[in-house]
Amino acid sequence: MTPKKFFNLLVIIVVVLSFLGFGISFYLWTYLKKISQENYQKEVVLGRFTEKVYALENLKRNFQKIKPLSQDILLAFPKEKDSEEVLRFLEENAVTNSVSLEVYRYEEPNDKKKVETPSDLVLIQTRKKDGDYYELTLLFTAEGPYKDVLSFFKNVEASKRLMTVKNVDITKIEGASKDTIKLTSSISVYLKP
Repeated sequence: MTPKKFFNLLVIIVVVLSFLGFGISFYLWTYLKKISQENYQKEVVLGRFTEKVYALENLKRNFQKIKPLSQDILLAFPKEKDSEEVLRFLEENAVTNSVSLEVYRYEEPNDKKKVETPSDLVLIQTRKKDGDYYELTLLFTAEGPYKDVLSFFKNVEASKRLMTVKNVDITKIEGASKDTIKLTSSISVYLKP
C-alpha cells in the first residue's frame, strides 16, 4: 500500500467517521431536545397542578373562615319545621329575666290566637309564601320589673335569628309595685320552607 493510497484511505475513514460523528451528534441533540421539551411540559403541568393545590388550600381556608357566618345565616333563617325554636327562645329568655310572658299568633291585628305549646305555633303558622320564605308574626306581652323587661327585650333584639320588631308599647301596671311594667310588641320571624 503506497503512502498515497494510505492517505486517501485515511481521509475516507476520517470523512466517514466525521459523518458518523455528526449523525450521532445530531441524533443525540434532537433526542435531548425532545426530552428537554417533554420535561418542560411536565414542569408546566406540575406547576399548574401545584397552583390548583394552593388554590384549593386557599378555598378551604376561606371556607373555614366563612363557615361560622353560614351557620349564623342558617340560624337567622330557620327551616319551617324549626319554628318552635322561636317560642322556646322567647320562653327561656322570659324565665332568665324573671318576666311573665304570653305569646299570641295572629294573621290579622284583631285575630290573635294564644300559643300555649310549640305544637300550637306549628298548627297555626302562616302558610302564605312570600318570596322564598314564610313570615311568622307573634304578638307577645312581657310583664315584670322595668330592668327585667328591658333585659328581656334586649335579648330579643340581640338574637341571631332574623326578626322584625314592630309596635312596641310599654305601660305601667296599675296596682303593682312602682317599677312593674307591661311590654307589648309584635315580632315577625322569617322561616325557610
